[in-house]
Amino acid sequence: MWIPLRASNCSPARRRRRCRCLEISGWAEFYSSALRRTTTNLSAGQIHKIGLKEVARIHEEMTKIKDKIGFKGDLQAFFKFMRDDRQFYLPDTDEGRAKYLAQAVAIIDDMKKRLDELFATKPKADIVVKAVEKFREQSAGKAFYRSPLRMAHGRACFT
Repeated sequence: MWIPLRASNCSPARRRRRCRCLEISGWAEFYSSALRRTTTNLSAGQIHKIGLKEVARIHEEMTKIKDKIGFKGDLQAFFKFMRDDRQFYLPDTDEGRAKYLAQAVAIIDDMKKRLDELFATKPKADIVVKAVEKFREQSAGKAFYRSPLRMAHGRACFT
């Protein structure tokens, strides 16, 4: 039987905490049923195997990058370095926020140039990236998981 989060360093108790579906009676049947409502004919096990192969492929690519730049240490140490080293962060200032916003807009603009090449059907609404208003900054979370706000000119994505 296929079980998600089957990592060698992940105890059954930890898996249950991380994946509540293991505690639900009939979760495998539920997941299989959910898969039938998608466009795939693959089983949960086949999808899991694809996921494991993709993780291995991505880790291999990351290892090549790590080695290319001469980082000493294993891949987990490289992840920690990339996550924690201040050189990869913009300053928490108005200037840093403006630079981040400009970078986000540039990424979106580059992506838009390739939409016709990658997709036959594209959304009608444009993507708008903008800063969270000053009055909302302190109470806002780091990410928004709701649908973007509808605006007259499209949708807004706050950064």
